[in-house]
Amino acid sequence: MRFLRRLLAVFALLALCGGLTLAIFLDRATPKPPIVQADLTKQGPGKALRADDVWFIWLSGPPEVRGADMAKLVGHVMRQIDETMHATFREVIPSAPLRFAIEIAGRLFGRHLTTDIPLEIQREIVGQMSHYDDPFGDGGGKFARFMAYLALHDLAQTVEKSPLVACTGFGFDATMSASGGTIVGRNFDFEAGRVFDEQKSVTVFRPESGYAFMSVAWPGMNGVVTGINEKRVWVSVNAARSDHEAPRGVPVSLAIRQVLEQADSAEAAVERIKQMPVRVADLYLVADAKHVYVVEKTPVAAVVRSAENGRIAVANHFLDPELRAERRNQELERKTSSLVRFERMTQLVTQAATKREPEDALVILRDRLAPDGAPYPMGDRRALDGYIATHGVFADFGKDVVWVSRAPHLSGEWVGIALAPLFEGRFERAQAMPKDAVALELGKDIGWRSPGK
Repeated sequence: MRFLRRLLAVFALLALCGGLTLAIFLDRATPKPPIVQADLTKQGPGKALRADDVWFIWLSGPPEVRGADMAKLVGHVMRQIDETMHATFREVIPSAPLRFAIEIAGRLFGRHLTTDIPLEIQREIVGQMSHYDDPFGDGGGKFARFMAYLALHDLAQTVEKSPLVACTGFGFDATMSASGGTIVGRNFDFEAGRVFDEQKSVTVFRPESGYAFMSVAWPGMNGVVTGINEKRVWVSVNAARSDHEAPRGVPVSLAIRQVLEQADSAEAAVERIKQMPVRVADLYLVADAKHVYVVEKTPVAAVVRSAENGRIAVANHFLDPELRAERRNQELERKTSSLVRFERMTQLVTQAATKREPEDALVILRDRLAPDGAPYPMGDRRALDGYIATHGVFADFGKDVVWVSRAPHLSGEWVGIALAPLFEGRFERAQAMPKDAVALELGKDIGWRSPGK
């Protein structure tokens, strides 16, 4: 009995030491917010408008003020999104111990975020926190959670092996456009909950230095997955896979934001993307009023594809022979729908020799046919429109208009937005694109899929 008591005492001591060590590690690994001096009690110049089922948000001034205005204007939507993210995590990972282990791994992954994430963005987050009603009562942990959200794409790229990765894009340069300006578009397939579709946003950020830019995403998103700056430079990102990963780097959505703040042409954006330090592999669709490119990038390499005969397509796999031969890219090609979507997209962008109109872009993004012309069942993820997109976006720079999808997915009316007034601080409607009546009817049988189903 004495031996057993001593043994239990040793185990208890080890458990206590282990717990203290873990607590110290978590505290040190948790990003701490910077100290800011701005008065965040007053309303800043930000404003928001809900129109045509889309949030339009304009933010300017110091970073803290932009963040505070965001939370004051659309904090209730940010709360919905926060709750959805937690619910998705619990659904995808039903095991509480496994969730805890993943959270620990996430802390380890994010221990350098205060160094990797630009201070301007950290200050913006501090502003958001100042007026955000946290549903989880995290206190100081709220800052770490907001920072982690911005690196979620990068973290998912390192551990996620799901076959559900599915974004597709295209571009026609000025020589192939009836308006004389590039037409470029993409579907952003993000299966994290219906709130991201129903509460999508068009946010115009006007930083204290650099170019203003608009971002199509959701309220509270500081980074960019689909964006256009005031110089009419477009950058969007599609997930890829590479055998190479880096322990450090600016989160992808924030790296794109930096590009949009600094680039005055597609060529300048391409050069900045080639040089930016990243953790994971991605494909970047880049355009301006005349040209369109795809940058295939990993932490150790960057290959640029130019349009062929004025046309370009992108899915989720690499085309460069060396990058394509990497093991993880090969695995992606075998296990996802990237190859078949790329084949169909290539068919659609090359099948007509006539110059393209915006209506052609809508037809492409809503396509639900196989490369052999046979229709896919509604909601089949091999289709360009797999009934899963959080947003679809395309722009005609000759007309200076961008179109954004309305829920559900790509089936509702697409809102036409005049770009010049948008950057001046107001929403001015351009020609809308019609609903997809067939998809709306067929979609009733599918409903809203919970994540991954």
